[in-house]
Amino acid sequence: MKSILLVNLFLITLSSSFNMGNCKEKYSIKIWDYDYSMAYTTFYKIDADSVTVQGISGINNEHDSILMQRSLSEQECKMVWGFLSSHNITGLKNKYSNPLVDDGDRKRVILDVKDKSKTIEIENFYQKDMGELFDVINKIVNKDLQIKYKQPS
Repeated sequence: MKSILLVNLFLITLSSSFNMGNCKEKYSIKIWDYDYSMAYTTFYKIDADSVTVQGISGINNEHDSILMQRSLSEQECKMVWGFLSSHNITGLKNKYSNPLVDDGDRKRVILDVKDKSKTIEIENFYQKDMGELFDVINKIVNKDLQIKYKQPS
């Protein structure tokens, strides 16, 4: 009986180390994509292990909902890490804003990479690095949950 328990414990430990070992780097990305006209925010959380997309209602008595939640594959984890490790997050500004537009496209991004953290507010402004980050995330999330962020023509 003891040997069966030890074998099971070993197998559980081994399988969890494979799941947790997909990406050895520590990072977290949080994005709030605000849609004030619909009183709705889409919240994205991506870390080395998983992706979660949540709908947050701004209307009383409406409930928030999990729209997507799953583990990241090793390839997805490496893709996100490839972006984060090739960009100097501390070199990004705290705010990118077009002062000529009062409402419209607004996002908040919090990047935690190893021992560095950066909060970025985006208000009706295209910033190339953020566009590239959203492109990476859009390869991970379901098509109907992709972040809309276009460079002005």
